[in-house]
Amino acid sequence: MKILLVGTTKKIKDYNLEYFQKARDQGYTIITWSGGITLFRDINFNPDYYSFLDPLSAMWYDEMQHFKNSELNKNISLILADMYEGIFVDKKNCEYYKIGYTCSKAEKKSDSMKNDFIQQLKHNNFKQTIKLKPHPLLVNEIFKPVDFKNSFHLLTNPGYDTDKLTSFLIPMVLYYFDSVKEIKCIGFGDIPLDDKPFVGRYVDKVTNSSWVGPGQDYRFFDNYKKNIPIINLFLKYNNIDLNFEYENAYSKHMSYPIKPLKNL
Repeated sequence: MKILLVGTTKKIKDYNLEYFQKARDQGYTIITWSGGITLFRDINFNPDYYSFLDPLSAMWYDEMQHFKNSELNKNISLILADMYEGIFVDKKNCEYYKIGYTCSKAEKKSDSMKNDFIQQLKHNNFKQTIKLKPHPLLVNEIFKPVDFKNSFHLLTNPGYDTDKLTSFLIPMVLYYFDSVKEIKCIGFGDIPLDDKPFVGRYVDKVTNSSWVGPGQDYRFFDNYKKNIPIINLFLKYNNIDLNFEYENAYSKHMSYPIKPLKNL
């Protein structure tokens, strides 16, 4: 099985309908993360799966209306960690907070918006909603190989920004999908290193602004460098190829060279 993970940086603007259709034709299952779903709405192409962690992913700007009403949803499976029960009403017993996550911006949204979020997790117009029970592991306390097939292992680092590609998304893929042989990534890890310009987050096809600054990107990168050796160890043992479509800060820390789909 081959997986294409599509992230949130503005680099995804470089990839059009033809690219994703080619990926599907070549057998890739396409999974988009958080705000990356906006690109697929803009090009009118449905990925196979959509996932996020922070509730704000479904609550920023007018996203909730798209989350509730987008026609693409009927051909997309929503896949999430099962950890949101009581998130806005019972923080003490909510698994999301127990794991160490926070959502201060989402908490400031209106009561109606927060209620919409909770209801959409129960009843929505996605093809299906898949909820996976998470098993958190403190990344600073991992001293032996992790078997990502036996549980949905989240690599956590409470109190710090976490890289969602390696702490959440890749562990989810390794746990849920059978016989994965390749994971290809675009739109993650586009950090302004070596005098490269700031990339920021994709908003839509014309917007140049970004709601994440370079400071947070660097903090994500610090966490990525903790997580990727743990991921790489499992991938090597199981002969799984993890690669990027193009070279960036993250790809330089992977075990495999870049492998552009455009050139295949």
